[in-house]
Amino acid sequence: MLLHAINVVRAALHEAKKNRTRSPLWPAIERSFLKDNKGGCAGCGSVHRLQVHHKQPFHLFPKLELEPTNLLVLCMDVNDCHLKLGHGGSFKAYNPKVEEHAKQARGGKSPRSFVEALAKANRLFKDVGVK
Repeated sequence: MLLHAINVVRAALHEAKKNRTRSPLWPAIERSFLKDNKGGCAGCGSVHRLQVHHKQPFHLFPKLELEPTNLLVLCMDVNDCHLKLGHGGSFKAYNPKVEEHAKQARGGKSPRSFVEALAKANRLFKDVGVK
């Protein structure tokens, strides 16, 4: 539970940093996307502590920041899907296969720990392939 609390704080700090460089249109797009995607977290189905995740990070792909096809709802609830699936366990990285891994995790055909390991193995740091 302590690790979860630490991850929540890290996520809040990460989001605060990003908010300084985001488009002024982002808050409205984010609210609208959450409202339109009521199915909950793509990774676990939770309806708590939902966030909008960019499949391709906006700092690397700024033209996709507001593009709905680049967005995915993930949670920072007890499963930490945003961190574990979206970023492979590190907010300094991103998982280019996040949508595929979220479907696997939510579908329940693979153990959660296996899908999280896949996300971690596929994570990329910045725009280079360093793992």
